[in-house]
Amino acid sequence: MAPGPITVHSADEFICTYFIYTFHYLSLSSTSPSYLHVTASFLVANKTSETSAHHFSYILGGLKEPGPWMRMLRATKATRQQLCPASRLFCSLELSSGASIATCFGLDNQQRCVLELKKHKERAKQRVADAAVLVPLCYVEGQPSVLLTIRSHKLLGYHQGQISFPGGKRDSSDANSVHTALRETREELGIDVPQTSIWGLLPALHSGLVRPVIAFIGEVNIDSLHPCPDEVEQAFALTLSHVCSPQNQGYTHFRRNGRFAFTLPVFNGGPGHRVWGFTAIVLHQTLCLLLPKVYFPIWGQRMRRRPWSVVTDK
Repeated sequence: MAPGPITVHSADEFICTYFIYTFHYLSLSSTSPSYLHVTASFLVANKTSETSAHHFSYILGGLKEPGPWMRMLRATKATRQQLCPASRLFCSLELSSGASIATCFGLDNQQRCVLELKKHKERAKQRVADAAVLVPLCYVEGQPSVLLTIRSHKLLGYHQGQISFPGGKRDSSDANSVHTALRETREELGIDVPQTSIWGLLPALHSGLVRPVIAFIGEVNIDSLHPCPDEVEQAFALTLSHVCSPQNQGYTHFRRNGRFAFTLPVFNGGPGHRVWGFTAIVLHQTLCLLLPKVYFPIWGQRMRRRPWSVVTDK
């Protein structure tokens, strides 16, 4: 039998209540226990502590749709959009976030990232990816940022006008994906990135066709860049604090055969700067690697806990 309404008086008490009752009752009942209405209202009306928020995100992220999360929506007779404020409460930036972002390009964090990226290093016997992109981590006016481009409308194909990282197809002269990414960045933005600036490679995406390469390129003056007009319409940067902020995040749920299939991220970079698709996936992976204690995407932890396995080719 499902429990009746429960009153909770703090975020920590709510976490414990949610954990206990969800796994004991929700999986056994076809209808949501009425306490879910109380807890949803509590989340919307109250801010949670950072620790409690992270615990709740972790718990909720492990649940597959259509399950407790969808039942929670039905119990409150609300839509996903109406519950977005609650999502932001348990994914918001807190007091320690600024310091973490401010020091994310420091030596300690760089060494940690390099060790993690070594797990995905290209092996000599592996097929070299058909294309590569560079993820240029940088400072812009002293703020930790990531450099992006808007593809030129002169380009052929469906990539024209889209936001992307600098990169392109592998040339016959390229020894590996790093060489491809560095060459394309030089051609598109006029930036010579030294090999020593490379931190490592993310796993290949699009069935192994495209390899993201992570690099820290130091201080960048956007106005001093000289993008190739045939390939790049505009170069711009987004601060890491901006993309980590829940109010600048979105997501798209994809369904297959009437059932939930997978989730892809979206980042709002301002007017005309909506980051989605492949570029958003790479940015999501980069943030998971770079800022594991700061970046909490609003769609939950499902992608975060396995950031290298996002479905992109189905």
